Amino acid sequence: MTTSDLVLIGSGVQQPTRIFDFIGGPLIADAGQTVEHELSQLVSRTPVNLGWPFFEGDTRVRGGGPNDPVAPSVTYNFGSERFEGVKITGGLYYEEFAFERSRIDSLRDRVLFADANGSIFTIGLDFDPSTFEDRTQDFIPVSGEIGRIVAMAEDFDRVLLILDEDGELFRVDPD
Repeated sequence: MTTSDLVLIGSGVQQPTRIFDFIGGPLIADAGQTVEHELSQLVSRTPVNLGWPFFEGDTRVRGGGPNDPVAPSVTYNFGSERFEGVKITGGLYYEEFAFERSRIDSLRDRVLFADANGSIFTIGLDFDPSTFEDRTQDFIPVSGEIGRIVAMAEDFDRVLLILDEDGELFRVDPD
């Protein structure tokens, strides 16, 4: 590969924290600055603009800029209340797994993502706001405490893993 093989396909991301596979195109997690955090899906092979520094999520924060930035698939506000956060940090598409023992049925076909404040959210595949759920209470560990989440992933058997800022790694075993 040479540098001429690299093609700019997007701009306008304020504080990217994660990109992950999703049906129809990757999702980019972008931590906002003061208004909203967002997940945005890339569905085009042509260059796209996600709006920053003129938009933060769905909210125009500065005049000028693009008239038609790619709208985020899901947003949530800054804050410390339920359904709010400080920085989107982890995410993955939780699909039905090949391994029965690792499947958590209530998460099947959901986009699962976390905030640095320790909150864990899900939303349906169509990003319908009515399917946006705060699932934090479903992830209380048997031992230890999930602090500021920095990443989520799957292990070899496609079991969900959560890593927090102080170095604790949690495995989410189905009931």
